[in-house]
Amino acid sequence: MVFIAFYGFRMMQAFDHEDKQKAARTGILNVIIALLFIKVIDYIYFIAQQESFGNLSMDLVVQSSKFLAYVAGIVFVVALIYAGYLFATAGGSDDQIKKATNIIKTVFVVILMLLLFLLVIYQVVKDIVT
Repeated sequence: MVFIAFYGFRMMQAFDHEDKQKAARTGILNVIIALLFIKVIDYIYFIAQQESFGNLSMDLVVQSSKFLAYVAGIVFVVALIYAGYLFATAGGSDDQIKKATNIIKTVFVVILMLLLFLLVIYQVVKDIVT
């Protein structure tokens, strides 16, 4: 928390300097990510000490995969809506139509890769459980 306060103070000091504000925002984001990473490691250490470590760790993997799928689904829907908006407002502009087409292609490729990744995760967990 001291680091967040430090970077918050740096952000206030750099009110009229955009580069210093960007550095302070990056510092705050790095601290938050580090704290989340520490919490995940702490939770893994906690479940590693339990008798039912196998079941708890598999549950963690499955829940993390589901969370990843939900977040990715939301991002993909928003990306498709944005691409549709670009198509609707293109007005004959080839650049906007090409940009929308690239967004849709990228969304479908990433969805396919994510689904294959989740399939592998579920198969590995299923094989470990049984």
